[in-house]
Amino acid sequence: MFASEAYVVPMLPDFLSTIGITLIRREVENFTAGMQRAVASFGGGFAGPQLRGVIFSRVRVLKYGSPARLAGLHAQMIRSIRDDPFFGPKIFRHFIPESVHVGEAPARKIPASLSPDGSHRALGKQFRALAAEFFEKV
Repeated sequence: MFASEAYVVPMLPDFLSTIGITLIRREVENFTAGMQRAVASFGGGFAGPQLRGVIFSRVRVLKYGSPARLAGLHAQMIRSIRDDPFFGPKIFRHFIPESVHVGEAPARKIPASLSPDGSHRALGKQFRALAAEFFEKV
């Protein structure tokens, strides 16, 4: 973390993850404060890494489209976190959907987003959109 300017947190759209993201942020702030004291003793400065985004992963998608239709609890959790004054602006629009193809990809030795299988096209499109957004934000 000392060498990083920013960090991104992957997050499941569930209640426990909302607690976890707050704990991660607190730990980064504690680390930053400690490093600022240590570096200041040598006359230097340290800004610390900044949270640049939260990426939802394993999101249950009921139907792809614009917008995608998500499972009830996941949709509700994503809405509530997007409404949070601190985390809301940092939430990525795109996400990693829950998919058996993601789990199978390592065994097939090909990234799920590059699979030639036609049924994986929506997944590949989602990964490419997320990657583009990532490079935009970070």
